[in-house]
Amino acid sequence: MQIYLFIILWIILVGFMSKTYEVTEIIDGRAEKRCNYTYSILMFGIIIFFTGLRSSVGDTFTYIKTFNALDVENTSLLRIFKNAEGYQLYQAYGYVVKKFISEDYRVYLFGIALLSGTFAMIGYRRLSCNYSFSLILFMLSGKFVWMMNGIKQFAAAALMFMVLKLITAEKGRYKYFVYLFIAYLIHPSAIVLFPVYFIVKSKPWSVKILVTIALSVLAVTFVGEFTNFLDFATEDTVFDGSVKQFSDDDGSNIMRFFVSAVPPILALIKRKEVEEINSPTVNVMINMSVISACCYLVATFTSGILMGRVPLYFELSNFALIPWLLDNVYEAKDRKIFKILCIACYCVFFYFQVWGLEYTSETLNLYLY
Repeated sequence: MQIYLFIILWIILVGFMSKTYEVTEIIDGRAEKRCNYTYSILMFGIIIFFTGLRSSVGDTFTYIKTFNALDVENTSLLRIFKNAEGYQLYQAYGYVVKKFISEDYRVYLFGIALLSGTFAMIGYRRLSCNYSFSLILFMLSGKFVWMMNGIKQFAAAALMFMVLKLITAEKGRYKYFVYLFIAYLIHPSAIVLFPVYFIVKSKPWSVKILVTIALSVLAVTFVGEFTNFLDFATEDTVFDGSVKQFSDDDGSNIMRFFVSAVPPILALIKRKEVEEINSPTVNVMINMSVISACCYLVATFTSGILMGRVPLYFELSNFALIPWLLDNVYEAKDRKIFKILCIACYCVFFYFQVWGLEYTSETLNLYLY
C-alpha cells in the first residue's frame, strides 16, 4: 500500500513544481494551459515504473504463467492471429517479446505497462487542463490497478482514450475506426465504442443523447436479449463472436456508481456555462461520463457485460473532464469547495476499494502486504 501512497505524493509534489513551466495551447479555439512533456513523463512515468516492475497483484501470476508457457519455437505469428480468439495483437506482443527480445517475464510485463501507460499519459497531456489533478484522480479512483490486473483491457481503453479528439476532428472518422480496429485486436470488448462513436458526438443533455442512453439502459437491463441481438448483428463480420467473450463478468457496487456520477453532475449543475463555451471535445467527455454512470447504475443490479468490459472505456476521460469543469465553468469560491469535496469523495473510494492492496517486486526487492 505504501507504494501507491508514495506515487500519489510524488504526483502532488512534481505537479506543484510543474505549474511554473506550463505551456499555453489552443484547444477547440480556446487558450488553455497544458503540462509540458518533461513533467508529464515524470508524473506518469512513476506509475509505469512501479506497475511495470511488479511481480504480483491480481492476475499478474496468470500473465507470468501464460508468458512462460508460450511456445515460440513451435508456433508463428500467423498461427497466433488465427488462434488467439480475439486477443491477436496482445498474443502477438507476447510472442515478439519472447522470440526476439527476452524470455524474462519482467520485460514482458514492463513492456505492456510502458505501452498502455504511454497511451494514457498522452491522452491526459492532450485533454487535461490540470494534468497533476487528473493523475491524482486516476490513482484515487483505483484505475491504475487496471495496469496490473486487466492489462489487455486497459491497453485497448488507453489507446482509444489517446485518440479521443479524433471523434470531433474534421475527417477524423476513418482514423478513429482504424485505431478502434487495433484496439479490438488487443481486446474484443473495444467493440462497444463503435456505436458509441455516433452517440457521444451529440451535445450534452440533448434529446438525442438522453433517448439513446435510455435505450442503452434498456438494452443492458435485458442483457440476454441484447447479447443475442449483437451476436446476430455481427454474424459473419470481424466482430463475430466478440460478445460471447465478455458476458460472464461480475456486477458492480453502488459506490462505483456514485463516484462515476460526479462528473456528469458537475456538468449538469453548470449546463448553461458548458453550452456557452461549447467545446466539442468536452461535449464528448460529458456524454461519455453520462454513459459510464448509466452503465454502473445498471451493473449495480445485474452482472455480465457491464463490469468487466464497458465502463472503463468511458471513465478515463472523467479525470480530464473534472478539472476542466472546475477550472472553466465554476467560480473561484465554488471551485475550491467542489475540488475539496471531489478529492474527499475519491479518497473515501480509494480507502474502501484499494486500501490494503499488496505490492511485490522481485526486481526492486519489495514485498509489501
